[in-house]
Amino acid sequence: DVVIDAALQDFGLAPAFLMGLDLRALCADDDAQIVYTFLDAMNEVNPAWMAFVRARGVGDHVEEDARAQIDTFRQGFDRNV
Repeated sequence: DVVIDAALQDFGLAPAFLMGLDLRALCADDDAQIVYTFLDAMNEVNPAWMAFVRARGVGDHVEEDARAQIDTFRQGFDRNV
């Protein structure tokens, strides 16, 4: 199973991983560059980052969870490159 082979730190991140995997399969190389530009922009300097974090809800580790979700999505997206 691709999720088990990915050795995710948390199986709750499997949807992000699978979404990245599926999206990459649909993307041409120029489309993939758009996704990479978005992923690179999702950092603490960009105001959109906090909007993404807030969309995850409230809690003690919301920002760390958001970072893990983005990183896991990228792991799936990079898997078939």
